[in-house]
Amino acid sequence: MNKEKKVLQIISRLDSGGAEKVFVDICNILNKNGYDVTILYTRSPGELSRLLSNEITQISLDRNFRFNFLAILNFIGIVRNYKTVHIHLRNTFFFAKTIMSLIPKRNWNVVFHDHFGTIDIDKKVPFLLKVLKKDYKYIGVSETLCSWAHDNLSGLKGIFNLPNIRLIDEKTDYEISTCELTKQDTLKFVQVSNIHPVKNIEHSINIIAEIRKTKNVHLTIYGFIANKDYYNELIRLIQTLELYDHVKFIHNELNIPSVLSYYHFGLYTSKSESGPLVLIEYLSRGLPFLSFNTGEVVKQLINEYPQFIIDNYDIKQWVDCIFTLINKNYDKKKIVKYYNDNFSESKYLKRLISIYDY
Repeated sequence: MNKEKKVLQIISRLDSGGAEKVFVDICNILNKNGYDVTILYTRSPGELSRLLSNEITQISLDRNFRFNFLAILNFIGIVRNYKTVHIHLRNTFFFAKTIMSLIPKRNWNVVFHDHFGTIDIDKKVPFLLKVLKKDYKYIGVSETLCSWAHDNLSGLKGIFNLPNIRLIDEKTDYEISTCELTKQDTLKFVQVSNIHPVKNIEHSINIIAEIRKTKNVHLTIYGFIANKDYYNELIRLIQTLELYDHVKFIHNELNIPSVLSYYHFGLYTSKSESGPLVLIEYLSRGLPFLSFNTGEVVKQLINEYPQFIIDNYDIKQWVDCIFTLINKNYDKKKIVKYYNDNFSESKYLKRLISIYDY
């Protein structure tokens, strides 16, 4: 194997989340295109590791506390064998880069992939990003992150905007959404969002309560419980609004595109996002949706589908927009074509490799 095509990908653990899905897709795309990919988990594989190609080597440090001496020694022994080291997420980067800084006479091609999703509301600079040597390349998944890096991380080897991708296999995922709505049907909504306060899921629940006044409606929320207290708040809200039979949570679905054909409409209400990745999934199945105006994907599609984006949290305006969109007969194949034209695997791979080679 050509040493230039040998890449070490580092992440803490592959729990269900947008950054983790992107990580899986990157590894599978590189592997598919002849790269020798090794994954190093600083903790353990996690649920999404099941979606990785069997050809990819996976190593776990099983670091269960911050200063695990054995894990640090194992990390040093592994990272010495690679030239290109691609590190994902801030906490993982702090761990990996700190140790690598202590290893003498090494000149790695280090890429830090920043997936930080709440940059719109949290622009502070972590201490370690200030003090660690800036001998690495920075990938931001949004223009906002790249602008933040330009303003705060001077001296980097390069700053690159690499919007997220979702590698959706048409052979294994269901076809374009065929869920049609009649006047008598229950209006079925879907929201894909991990359970965390920044996701603003209570807004969707309040929308369902408003629509329920005039039409039978149901919302299914797919997402990992990232904040237990917030999840309990949502359950109490559902009880207060008497929506027991109208809102359902599913926490263990890994293949989101495969379930989207069951729904009429998608929602996304997060206050701050780097992606949001789920909008790519909605587009891939031709599912119309309404999303708050946040993230790189929104910037990409707002010229083509401005009606899918809203810049406020007024319940009445959301409901009015939803019914306007539902009553319009969208060409779902055209939506899927937009996905294929703008989120292609080949374009993403070319851009990623150009960053490695820069």
